[in-house]
Amino acid sequence: MMREDNLLLRVRAEALCANVLRLQKNLEVAPGYRKGLDDLESLLDGVLAQMNQARKRMLDIGSNATGALIADVDFVDQSLATAWKSLKQAKADIGGMRTKGFSVNTSPVAGNLTESLKTSTAPVLGEAETIAAESQQPEANLADLWRRLRAVMGETAAEIIFSDYVELIGGVALRDARFDEGISEFADDLLRSYVVSGAKPDFVAIPMREQALIKTFSQIIRVTFPDWTIWSLPSTALEFWKAVACHATQRALDAALATLPAPARDPIQSTDRDALGDGYATYTMGPAYAYFAVTLMLDPANEAHHTRVRVILAMLERMDAKVRAATTPPYKATRCQLLGAWNAARTQLGQSALALDPNEPARADDTDPAGAGARILIRTFAEVLERMTSAGFVVGVWNEIQPWVDALLDGDVSRIQIPVGAELRHVLNAAWIARTHPQRDLRRDLTKDVEALRELVRQKGTKDAG
Repeated sequence: MMREDNLLLRVRAEALCANVLRLQKNLEVAPGYRKGLDDLESLLDGVLAQMNQARKRMLDIGSNATGALIADVDFVDQSLATAWKSLKQAKADIGGMRTKGFSVNTSPVAGNLTESLKTSTAPVLGEAETIAAESQQPEANLADLWRRLRAVMGETAAEIIFSDYVELIGGVALRDARFDEGISEFADDLLRSYVVSGAKPDFVAIPMREQALIKTFSQIIRVTFPDWTIWSLPSTALEFWKAVACHATQRALDAALATLPAPARDPIQSTDRDALGDGYATYTMGPAYAYFAVTLMLDPANEAHHTRVRVILAMLERMDAKVRAATTPPYKATRCQLLGAWNAARTQLGQSALALDPNEPARADDTDPAGAGARILIRTFAEVLERMTSAGFVVGVWNEIQPWVDALLDGDVSRIQIPVGAELRHVLNAAWIARTHPQRDLRRDLTKDVEALRELVRQKGTKDAG
């Protein structure tokens, strides 16, 4: 006989089970219009085949026709030919819709997302099923079961999964509708820079709110709103760090730091470690990330962001230090420009400036003692990254794109000679140099020219691959 005093508890546990089971089913079919496109394309294929047969039959009739019947046969054949061309165009349009649209099921991470969802929901589902079953037992402690149900539905379990799921499905729908104006596709192209040659990407970019922190789906790289523009794409390097690169790299960094004398490690603060993602993004994306972060993302009135700028500049300085001493440091002008701009904003907001001299980096610990730990951390971190990744931004690319800047400033990207192996990172770095160039005509928006340059790089890559 069914217990009556457990009704609320049992129904809520059953509802939790049902809701969890619905997640995976909905994930697999979102967005659902693709099946409709497939069915429509199959229908058109059938109609085209029938029209081909009809035309052949008309030609057979026409070969034996005389007089007015010949004209009728020709008219019908021309009508069929016109209709056939229209149907072929409709079929091509369907193919274009499928290509431009986005579906989790056809993405590189379809299986991974499904497995992530199963893994994340298994404990919740198992506990909910157990609670529902145990609540029926005569000796069940309903107060304890209520405690367990509230715990599994709280912020540490089901609530996080459901929140992540809503963010993911919303982002999938936005990308599919191209509400992000194709920026997520650009981000996919950019993220391929981090994939070992010949390997398949195991992550995908999805537009999401800036505040959304996805824990359930580790293969999702956020393209954060409201900055869904080509200028914000360097932020994908930071998102890649959070979702993919940080785990193994942090372990290697900890091992490297352990080899340093204790006095060398003591100045490193937790806030310095929190900014490692900015160091990684600068190392892999190059000055484009530094420009994006300092000018668009970080708040000059925020002390944690002040530390992040210190880390970004320290990584650029380490990248400069790898260049031969006889050569002018390639990123020095960038460091000077960003440091000056950041300090100006800090002063305007009544905050202390960053006491660094780009001309004398060796004196940084004297002029900026608060940043000594960050610089120790970044020196070690850069050495670890040199060993662990081949995705670092190299000075050869920086030198190669300098002529691109003039073409962007002139609005004539067609004259740019795209080298073999050019990437979206090339485009973004040239774009940011042009955007912050003192001779830029502020009346002209560079965005269209940058997008045109990106298309030239894409076409070059497609041609080389072919």
